[in-house]
Amino acid sequence: MSIGSRILSFIIHYFSCLRIFRRRKKIRYRKLKMRSRLKKDEPQHLRPYVIHSGVIRRL
Repeated sequence: MSIGSRILSFIIHYFSCLRIFRRRKKIRYRKLKMRSRLKKDEPQHLRPYVIHSGVIRRL
């Protein structure tokens, strides 16, 4: 394995890890946003919601 190909594979691996991490961060942020919006808008005992992957679904 030459040095050039090793560097290239490292860069590809690094960027794929970054993308996965960023996506997780975005999903977590969206869930938090949905949760905070729920508390403000609706009484939770009247309308049960399931928070799943950043999407609010009525039961």
